[in-house]
Amino acid sequence: MYFGNLLGSPSEILGSGVCVKDCPAKAGTALACATADAKACGDVKTVRSYAAGHFCVPSLASLKATKSPAYVAWKAMLTEMLTKNPTGRKIYDLYLSSRAIYISIALAIVYCLGYIYLMSLFAEYIAWAMIVLT
Repeated sequence: MYFGNLLGSPSEILGSGVCVKDCPAKAGTALACATADAKACGDVKTVRSYAAGHFCVPSLASLKATKSPAYVAWKAMLTEMLTKNPTGRKIYDLYLSSRAIYISIALAIVYCLGYIYLMSLFAEYIAWAMIVLT
């Protein structure tokens, strides 16, 4: 489902939707619409978009490049979703801490390999120590 009108109320946005086979990969490309929406498809201006489920979500970079008035509205909506919504805040927190998470994963792998190497060096001594202590 591709939405031709990205501004307005939710009913206006959903009313401008047309069924398409694929989301447009470039701005200005013709839509491959379903036969039921073939008439409505010719008037739709396209922007680059990505498939999210069965919907085409516009690329913010494409909206900005085409100087679309929808860019400001979509950017404000995205910012509000990531800051005001509890689920959005958690996703945004994960995004902000992603560098620390990646570094932790890499260090965990390094520590595991170091531990395995040290255990291979001192395995015999540890085994004898356990025998002596018991």
